[in-house]
Amino acid sequence: MRNAPLPTLNHLIRRGIADRDLYRQAVGAVREPGLRAVIGEIAESLDAVIVDLQREVTRRGGKAALGGTATGMTRRSIAEMSAAMSGDPDATYIRCLEQTESRLLQAFERENESPVDAEIGRLIARHLPRLRNIHLDVSSLAQAARS
Repeated sequence: MRNAPLPTLNHLIRRGIADRDLYRQAVGAVREPGLRAVIGEIAESLDAVIVDLQREVTRRGGKAALGGTATGMTRRSIAEMSAAMSGDPDATYIRCLEQTESRLLQAFERENESPVDAEIGRLIARHLPRLRNIHLDVSSLAQAARS
């Protein structure tokens, strides 16, 4: 029973890595320096979440996921193509980040509602405020891009 949470944690890790990789891609692609800085900070925040989850998998004797998802790779390709065809690549990346980020938050919230064990529940709950703040930041950026 001790290893039952590992697939759940690795799923969250892979989702987080996929999102973080999209943020890193956006950092290299957006034009506005302030936006680049904000997106870079978010990528660093996601790194901290990922590393913490990976440590927990390792502590439990498992092998932590080190890569993202195939869907994440597809999203990065779509974002890159969309931005290349867009008149405003910065706004295009922000919209892509907003969609991706909300899925990650929802995955953490679903796990928080019925965690596989109490320790995992505490771990997930510890990261929810950070992910909610990321959600607010990206939503604000997206709203500004739509204006």
